[in-house]
Amino acid sequence: MHLVDVYSVLVHSGGVCGGHYYAFIRPTLSEQWYKFDDERVTKEDIRRALEEQYGGEEELSQTNPGFNNTPFEFTKYSNAYMLVYIRESGKDKMICNVDEKDIAEHQRSSWDILQAEVAQYINSNVRGVPYQTQAKTKPLNGLVQCLKGKTGHFHGNLCEKCVECAGRTVISPDSYLKITEDLFDSSGTTNIAFANSESIILIVDSRVTWLDTNEIGP
Repeated sequence: MHLVDVYSVLVHSGGVCGGHYYAFIRPTLSEQWYKFDDERVTKEDIRRALEEQYGGEEELSQTNPGFNNTPFEFTKYSNAYMLVYIRESGKDKMICNVDEKDIAEHQRSSWDILQAEVAQYINSNVRGVPYQTQAKTKPLNGLVQCLKGKTGHFHGNLCEKCVECAGRTVISPDSYLKITEDLFDSSGTTNIAFANSESIILIVDSRVTWLDTNEIGP
């Protein structure tokens, strides 16, 4: 006989003809649960992750003084449909840190190419980007090139998105950009300042050996 711990709870919300799926997961088997709902991840307690996922009918008590306090019954349309367990005897093998050597080679290569495309999106003068990642239609206009030669005055910074430019857009979307083209270069780091004086730092992985980082920059 084996002792097991609940690792995740997969939930369906909706009816038999459709609905939405999300999951509650304990990545380290601690008491902290996380709700993974598409791109949104939130912290949740055990009550939300387990006790509220049985479906069926539920009663809510009425607490308004002077009114009818008969409990209100309603049907819950979210319930767990699958549980994932991990045996306690094997959790040290399952819950462990992952380093670079544990990642498949083809996945590491895809990540390198993605970050090179990202650098090209910011500055289309980047040299050494592999042919398979280059735009196949018209020459790519990176963010740096979009900003050059534009008239108008920025109030604060780009984060505020408030410009004066005689009724025309200062920066417009480039319909030829691929959806994967979206970060920065890597000779050091690049900061983007926000209005609250904070900044984010974007770094291209140092494994991009075929990228001439001297050609990347503002």
